[in-house]
Amino acid sequence: MNDAEVVETLLKRIWEHPDILLKLTPEYRQVRREVTRNSPLTFCVFYLNESLMLDGQLSFSESHLKWIAEARSWVKPLSRDERYRRAYIAPRGSGKSTVFFQNLPLWAAAHGHVKYVMALAHNLGQSTK
Repeated sequence: MNDAEVVETLLKRIWEHPDILLKLTPEYRQVRREVTRNSPLTFCVFYLNESLMLDGQLSFSESHLKWIAEARSWVKPLSRDERYRRAYIAPRGSGKSTVFFQNLPLWAAAHGHVKYVMALAHNLGQSTK
């Protein structure tokens, strides 16, 4: 099942049973943990859906899905000599900060996939405008 199908299935289940997000029983917590452990996309839909809204609807660009899919590689522990370093360039307003400074770090930290995340940005000129 690809990411778009996962989102569609989740949204259908949530639409049919909106109470699933509200149930705080231990069984439902465990189900949510298991469902989101290896899927940053599912984590974002369950827990961070407000950050994914555009005009009141969940919205993913091709870039978002690509970045989220690539984050799955964070699940595999790196050897002592390996590093995960990437650079991403996208236009302003494309959601880079939301994805890389909020959504993916929260997912990875919540499930213990990473010990820390370091994200850097250069926007001094933009911040003084």
